[in-house]
Amino acid sequence: MCRLLGYAGRRAEPVATSLGTELFTEFTSLSQLHADGWGMAWQADSEAIHSATSPDSAANDPAYRQLADTALAGSGLVHLRWATDGLDVADGNTHPFVRGELALAHNGSIAPISALQALLRPEFAQGLRGDTDSERYFRFVAQCVADAEDVDSGIIDAVTRLHAQFPNSSLNAIILAPHRLAAVHVNALASGPTDDILALYPDASTAPQGHLDRYFTMAMRADEERVLIASSGIRGAGWEPLPDNTILMVDTETLERELVAVTSSDASSPAHA
Repeated sequence: MCRLLGYAGRRAEPVATSLGTELFTEFTSLSQLHADGWGMAWQADSEAIHSATSPDSAANDPAYRQLADTALAGSGLVHLRWATDGLDVADGNTHPFVRGELALAHNGSIAPISALQALLRPEFAQGLRGDTDSERYFRFVAQCVADAEDVDSGIIDAVTRLHAQFPNSSLNAIILAPHRLAAVHVNALASGPTDDILALYPDASTAPQGHLDRYFTMAMRADEERVLIASSGIRGAGWEPLPDNTILMVDTETLERELVAVTSSDASSPAHA
């Protein structure tokens, strides 16, 4: 289970500036719980996706703060990892996962992993770095994007098919592609890690915001300069909850947004946001 942050802006600026110093500090503080690694991906202009990952806690890694204070690109994502039970804290399991011009960071657990692996053709199963469900989720998205030859259609197809096969799993993710930032908020039947959080925070009032009752929620904040998307855990005005079982598609050049409903069937319907 993890925390997600995605951003798209009209110009390159540090992600800490995009979110605001106070809120970015609050987001980073969640790495005290989500302490099993961090990662970032960003895309400047038409260049290939760049990324940085570490199995260390973001709160204790100077490289994390250095990147957060650097104007890397107009669009990108940040991930704080809380490893699913049984999966190692290791470089190969750290998000985001990157292949060509596509990157993905995931918050959730898809089981069984063997069923997810079975969806991958050999060319997309080859070269897996780790043993997570999240990396296989990413490879399936990449496979569907390649088949569709269109990023939006491929993402929608992948998420729709996975939601049908794994209806009790959270597919929450931030996906970065050329001129596109997608926020997947598909988790209607997923159960959050409430027992684990209560074991760590016996006084429920000290648990991070939203972690007990809204763990898998995601929200958006947008203005003329940028669009921000985040999972629960940070406060502040102006955040608009993303509807359940939707994908928010953001054009990283124009900041235009489209909200796509995802069902467990093969049907999906777009609505402009």
